[in-house]
Amino acid sequence: MFKLLEDNKTFVLNFFKAIPEDKFEYTYAEGKWKISQQLQHITDTERIFC
Repeated sequence: MFKLLEDNKTFVLNFFKAIPEDKFEYTYAEGKWKISQQLQHITDTERIFC
C-alpha cells in the first residue's frame, strides 16, 4: 500500500513539474480555475484529510 502511495506522489509531482511555469496561470475558459488554483486545491484537500 505504501509503495502505491509513494508512486502516486512521484507521478503527481512529476506531472506538475513538467508544466512550464508560464502555463500555471492558464485557464481554458473565462471563470474556470487556473492550473495554479487546481494545484492549491489539491494541496488544501490533502491538508484537510491529514
